[in-house]
Amino acid sequence: MNIIKLFLAFAPWIVFGLVSGPSFFSLEIAIVVSLAITLILSYKTMRKWYILPWVTFTFFVLALITVIIMKNIWVATHMKILSYMVLLAVSWGSILVGLPFTMQYAKEEVDKSLWNTKSFILTNQIITAFWGAIFFINLGISYY
Repeated sequence: MNIIKLFLAFAPWIVFGLVSGPSFFSLEIAIVVSLAITLILSYKTMRKWYILPWVTFTFFVLALITVIIMKNIWVATHMKILSYMVLLAVSWGSILVGLPFTMQYAKEEVDKSLWNTKSFILTNQIITAFWGAIFFINLGISYY
């Protein structure tokens, strides 16, 4: 699995966490920057319909609408929790529908003959579940 491409897929979320601060203005900046980073870094994977970049794009577009345009204080106050809920939903949702999001990245480096093997699918389910567990822990921390 190309770890660099997977890291780049999470870059908008990482930047969002680093840039968003206690002020409404820093949250607005974080949303705009994260949306821009999503478009710049994930353009190619979005064209291939990868799950994670599209969910990331959708999340930050909705954040732009609700926080920046509509000035929704509830959404702004709960952005960290909402972001972990979305990432958790991507992880576990993609496993439940039979397409762990890591599988799309892994297929770029694994021979096509292995894509439907039990070991390839199970490995990606485990890796995606690991990400889901991390997001669940972070959701719990953010909630409290």
